[in-house]
Amino acid sequence: MNIRKLLVYVFYVACIIAALFALNFIDSLVGPRLNNISFFGAVLFSLIAIGIKRSLPTKKTHVCCPDCKELVLKEASVCKYCGCKLIPSV
Repeated sequence: MNIRKLLVYVFYVACIIAALFALNFIDSLVGPRLNNISFFGAVLFSLIAIGIKRSLPTKKTHVCCPDCKELVLKEASVCKYCGCKLIPSV
């Protein structure tokens, strides 16, 4: 599994936990002052997860290098991993 995908899942889980705090489902562990902070934490975690997910390479933005099989941008003329010359496909 890609490390970025793992980070997305971690932030989604953190978002759910923070939302549960904000909705008082886990009120027995902490006092009511944390509820507003938890709500903003849930919003922050979800925004971070969405940002990470949008930055993941897709077939629309990246191609596979024929030599080293690493993902590089479609606009690239040279692979940044192995130096292979690529034909840009825009």
